[in-house]
Amino acid sequence: MPALQDQDYFFHRPGNTKTAVSKATLSRQLYRLCDKVGIKRISWHKIRHSRATHLRQDDVKVENIQALLRHKSLATTMRYASTDTEKLREKLRGKGEFGDESV
Repeated sequence: MPALQDQDYFFHRPGNTKTAVSKATLSRQLYRLCDKVGIKRISWHKIRHSRATHLRQDDVKVENIQALLRHKSLATTMRYASTDTEKLREKLRGKGEFGDESV
């Protein structure tokens, strides 16, 4: 097996391989945790996407989210951090979560 590269690690600091944890190891641990609590398996990418979406919903500037996610292109960040509040409202209305006056 070839040696792991910097991009193969999660939360890796260049030059510090003793405390680095591989993405594969973290994914296995996440899957085991999902199985243990009885929920559908999710990926780290899904968690990352969800966090970006929540930050955007909290009115965090897209440029700050871009820096956090280390995206080179703002267009990439916009894709992951965009929200469609009208679709959410429609979905919640259908479930009776909101009265028409409150949305």
